[in-house]
Amino acid sequence: MSTGFCAPSIPFRSIHRLIQSVLPQLSFSFYRHQPVRADFSGGQITSDAGLLPLRAFDQRHHLTSDLAARLRDPRQDDRVRHDSLALLRQRIYQIVAGYEDANDADRLRHDPLLQIVADQKLGDALGSQPTLSRWENAPSGRDLVRLNDALRDNFIRLCGDHVRQRGEILLDLDSTDDPTHGQQQLSFFNGAYGQHMYHPMLIFERHTGCLLAARLRPGNASSHARIVPMLLRLVPRLQSAFPDVKIKLRGDAGFALPLLYEFCEFFGIEYALGIPANCVFQQRAEPRQKQLQRRYRRTQLPQRSFSSFRHRARSWPRQRRICYKAEHTAAGTNLRLLVTNCTGRASQIFAFYNDRGECENRIEEFKNGFRADRLSCHRFLANAFRLLLHGFAYNLVNLFRLQLPQVLDEKVSGSVTRTYAYGLQRISENRLVSGTWTPSFYGYDGHGNVRFLTNSAGAVTDSYDYDAFGMPIRTSGTTPNVFLYSGERLDSSVGLYDLRARYYNQATGRFWARDPVEGKRCCGLSWNPYIYTRDNPINAVDPTGRGLVEDFLIRAYIFTQITVPLYLQTPQGKAAVFLGGYIAALALAERCELMELGEALVGLLETGTSVKGPPLNCNTQPEEPEP
Repeated sequence: MSTGFCAPSIPFRSIHRLIQSVLPQLSFSFYRHQPVRADFSGGQITSDAGLLPLRAFDQRHHLTSDLAARLRDPRQDDRVRHDSLALLRQRIYQIVAGYEDANDADRLRHDPLLQIVADQKLGDALGSQPTLSRWENAPSGRDLVRLNDALRDNFIRLCGDHVRQRGEILLDLDSTDDPTHGQQQLSFFNGAYGQHMYHPMLIFERHTGCLLAARLRPGNASSHARIVPMLLRLVPRLQSAFPDVKIKLRGDAGFALPLLYEFCEFFGIEYALGIPANCVFQQRAEPRQKQLQRRYRRTQLPQRSFSSFRHRARSWPRQRRICYKAEHTAAGTNLRLLVTNCTGRASQIFAFYNDRGECENRIEEFKNGFRADRLSCHRFLANAFRLLLHGFAYNLVNLFRLQLPQVLDEKVSGSVTRTYAYGLQRISENRLVSGTWTPSFYGYDGHGNVRFLTNSAGAVTDSYDYDAFGMPIRTSGTTPNVFLYSGERLDSSVGLYDLRARYYNQATGRFWARDPVEGKRCCGLSWNPYIYTRDNPINAVDPTGRGLVEDFLIRAYIFTQITVPLYLQTPQGKAAVFLGGYIAALALAERCELMELGEALVGLLETGTSVKGPPLNCNTQPEEPEP
């Protein structure tokens, strides 16, 4: 789509020579202290110097070079002037700098800063708009699948420490609209949005803000269309990379899909999904609504109540928990419902679900900040490739942002006495000693233990050695420091590690309080309410004090011995069984998703991903009344 700008008749590098040949040097004589002149030969000036630290971050982690390696280039090598890596970098950094249209390349191809970040020799023009357009139309569907996997792989590689420290991955599902104009392939009218559009599907990770998957869909696709194939490529790889990290999932009522419930329960994912109200749900909530109505008439104050019940629809193989929120105000009665397998009070489940509004902020940044809705090509695959390019630009900035330190202050009697700088983990501590700020920098090992402290000159001032359970063996130095084993805080008042939910005694390798999480039938060690990391502190940590999710090896053993034959330990195992059974059902029903899910199964066979076994018991908590 044209931006309205004409192609430059004179390259940027020639403009200052043109000015010099037309305008003489201007001198001004009114200032008597020293001569004043106006000179137009200052060279080229850029307002996009912020791309340089991004490019250094990209170079350190090989982000764009890994992306280019996933792209197939059908061009003849002896005729290629701009390789895929140069074009990829040019396009991504243009998007980051706010030049989202390919037409902008006709002017920016001569910009020296873009030539630098694209690793092009200064003075050699970058790709033009026709070159970029041909390049964007070249990728096949398989290329796009491989590029989509790069979003996930970069998250695993760069955010792994952050994920293990938090002990949780929270997936937010949402779709958005992208209005279309003109004759664009698979542009259809969507009644919910009232416009011709594309309907992209996005999956974000809540705690890091990373985009983990993006898929462009036709405009008439339902909100939940293709969500299970997307998750099939995402979840098994995440579980393989983080076997002891709990995965949770949230989505609005557009994802009220029984297959999605089955998927989450099969893979041991905790989910909270909106579900539309129906006559059965309204009948179950009616007594509570009438109670709130009477209370409102008596007090004239807005009333709200939470509760839950168990329900089994005809198409469901088992009962599932339905949480509801009933409200009564001057505007009338409002009823909201969730289907979930999470434990806890209904009010806590709704608080967890309502936090998914943060996903809307990420979509707003993705669409408005990075212009991800600028999908103006004719071909559908070219627009799908553009969506991924904008996704890579967003993730590049977001990952860079996560690496930047954040400063937290510690105050005593209203005065700041310490400051801590955080990146993906604690970086440094700055203490106020006798009126002087004294910094110390943390050094970690692979387990996350603080092994040494350094001063501002880089010299080691303190060192620490621990046994497997965190008991100190050797220490040196006198710098005050409370962050030691696993990077956690040692409470000096009791001599125990504060793991948030409860204290941990490093001398005995046990917690001081019972585990708030119930044990699992598939793991005998989990029934010991005081055990730390199931007596495996070398390979695991417990950053929350709530115990670990099911151990991968034990679950896999029981899964293979009881549920399915041993061959399911092969990489395609569990996901293939789940998907294969559904494909068989689709074949009987002659559903149109059969081919697409078959391609997802082939992708799982190609990835070689080991996954966890299924949960052996579902959520069976009783009905939960709440005041």
